[in-house]
This record gives sequence, structure tokens and C-alpha cells, in this order.
Amino acid sequence: MKRLLKLVVGLSLAVGMWSCTHPAWEEHYSVASGNVIDKTLKEALLADKELSQFVAYLEEMNYLDQFAYSQSYTIWAPTNDAWVGFDDTDKRNLLQTLKNHVSRYPYLTSDVSQKSVNLHLMDNKRVLFHKEGDDFYFGSKKLVAYDQAYKNGILHKISGVEPYVQNIYEYIQ
Repeated sequence: MKRLLKLVVGLSLAVGMWSCTHPAWEEHYSVASGNVIDKTLKEALLADKELSQFVAYLEEMNYLDQFAYSQSYTIWAPTNDAWVGFDDTDKRNLLQTLKNHVSRYPYLTSDVSQKSVNLHLMDNKRVLFHKEGDDFYFGSKKLVAYDQAYKNGILHKISGVEPYVQNIYEYIQ
């Protein structure tokens, strides 16, 4: 019985490992396929002049460097125009707002073509990623550029800053 159990577990592991290296998967996510730009999210953010204010805030809060590593993220980056009028004097709120625009794992617009996705963000909040007509939205903010795939994640540009909203516990503290 133990021998049969070991055999079943071994075969299951082998099949599981094989499925992770399926050629179609590798082709879709390989840099050589042309689908993925051979840069990290950090490099992409630094090179994009439309996102210079977002990058400045990320640098100020020592949050930019985490996008240089292999962990997969999706960044919902407000353009420079979106930051006009934003109060950046409260540094705790600034950091939470930045985290409110980052989620782990890649999310593409194809994920929401049929249904909405409730995203878990780095500030432990949730926001709805959805489609209305031909447009895609991150919360209430329209995506102005989307599905830019990089080595360690996806970059979307949005039309506004999605506000960070405190819950009751955070407000009391």
C-alpha cells in the first residue's frame, strides 16, 4: 500500500512539474516571444516620462526598488496629470495611496473581458477591475494605456488617483 501511495504521489508531482513547463505557457511568457518587454517594472517606470510624479513618490517612500526583483506585480500607475491637487504632505497617506495602486500577480484586461475581478492590493484593500463598454476601469479610474508586459509584471496607466480609504480601525489609530 505504501509503495502504491509513493507511486501515485511521484506521478502526480511529475505531471504537475511537466504542466508548469508546457511549451505554450513558455512561449506566451518568454521575452523572446515579443509579448514581454525585456525590462523590469522599475526600469519601465523610470523610463516613462508620463509617470515621473508617480516615480518621484515611489522613490520618496523607498518603494520603487521592490519593482526591480522577480516578484510579479501589476502596477496601476496614475499619469502626471492625475496627481494635480493631491495632498502629499501626509506621508502615511501617501504610502498607502501608492500601495493602493499595486497588486501582486499579473492582471491583464483579458481577465475582465467577461467578468469583473475584485483585486487584492498591497495596502490590504480591494478594488474592482472591470470593463464598461469598450473601456477598462481600475475602481472608478479609466485605464488610458494597458497590458504593458514586463519581466516581472504588468503596467497599466490610469486617468486618476484611486483614493485610499481608511477603515474604522485605521481611522481610530
